[in-house]
Amino acid sequence: MTTRTVVAHGPDPGRGGLPSQDTLPEKGSNGNATVTDPSSFACGHLLEKYAGTTTFTLRSLDGALLREVELKSGAYEWVEDYIYRDGQLLASQHRTEGHQHYHLDHLGTTRMLTNRCGERVKRYELFPYGDTISAPANDTETRRFTGHQRDLGSPTTTTDDLEYMHARYYGVKMGRLLSVDPANKREKAPRGPQQWNLYSYVDGRTMVATDPEGRALFMQFTDEKDLAALLSELTEKTGLLLAVDKRGRVSITGSVRGAGFRIKGSSLARVVLQRAILDERRVLVRSTESGFAIGFVRPEGALEPSVVEVNVDRFQALDPGENPRATLDAGFAVLHELSHIFLGTADPLAAGGLGTSVKFENRIRQQLGLPRRLTYGCIWDDGGCGILFENGPIYMERRR
Repeated sequence: MTTRTVVAHGPDPGRGGLPSQDTLPEKGSNGNATVTDPSSFACGHLLEKYAGTTTFTLRSLDGALLREVELKSGAYEWVEDYIYRDGQLLASQHRTEGHQHYHLDHLGTTRMLTNRCGERVKRYELFPYGDTISAPANDTETRRFTGHQRDLGSPTTTTDDLEYMHARYYGVKMGRLLSVDPANKREKAPRGPQQWNLYSYVDGRTMVATDPEGRALFMQFTDEKDLAALLSELTEKTGLLLAVDKRGRVSITGSVRGAGFRIKGSSLARVVLQRAILDERRVLVRSTESGFAIGFVRPEGALEPSVVEVNVDRFQALDPGENPRATLDAGFAVLHELSHIFLGTADPLAAGGLGTSVKFENRIRQQLGLPRRLTYGCIWDDGGCGILFENGPIYMERRR
């Protein structure tokens, strides 16, 4: 018999920051269940239930598993901590198994475990798609294929094992994702037939490629100074430290802490930026030199990324008047467009209105102590065309 449970999984800005709830399925008739909501604002925290015990996995800002704790009979109990080096799993400390070291292959897959004395505890041999050739009997180790966390069903078989890849699940027995891969590029299919398979894992190149998250925010800028300026403005508003790799993929590397070890910046701004980085939909932020050109383009196909274009130089040249420069910059423009994509906000029909998008902006400004925006569009006066704020207009264009 299959039952269902309701799990609160994080703040929903559409409900004033209150926890949202989803009805999630439980597996089996003996109380055993594994449930997750990878699209939640809680960054996809995994929740397991087994025989009256609930296990919470606590993760870093980049989604790395740090700690497991159990909730049983109303009390929390520590289970295990994970230790990393250069982004790779290094060791763990378990309440009963003690200290163990992970020995990984070139893909980050666990191939062997040793104890504190260097003695081999477990060894794994796998097929190319992650299924185990041989494993210790009733093995409960969850850090398996390419370093992802495995949801274990029956301990005696891998038939019901699934790899939790943040945005979706991967079945090691099938060698396929359980939902459509948004990174799949169908226009490449004539030269790469695996692209026709919307559920394929890394185009079948399992010996040389991995899928760390299966979702991404990308940034492409011709001027590195513009990119650095935008990242700085986003950090100022969210309190998140950001990095962009050679492919343009954005990742969270840490946070800026203030008094009481609290993260600086706006919690609402963090919500929308984390959602853009961790959600299964792909977004490309790129530079443009044509006007301000602020806007996003929804793709015709569900597998194509949404695009946000921004002219950083034009924003830096704005005349803020009596307003702090951070009141309206490229960082705010990007957060505005991301709120359209991930929160469903809308712009007003008239330039003098606000719409849900500007209202969301103003909630961020309130948290940052910045003047509120009073109009959506640019309104002409004796000084030029400006957007009205509490401290006066910010001029987009001055009269000559």
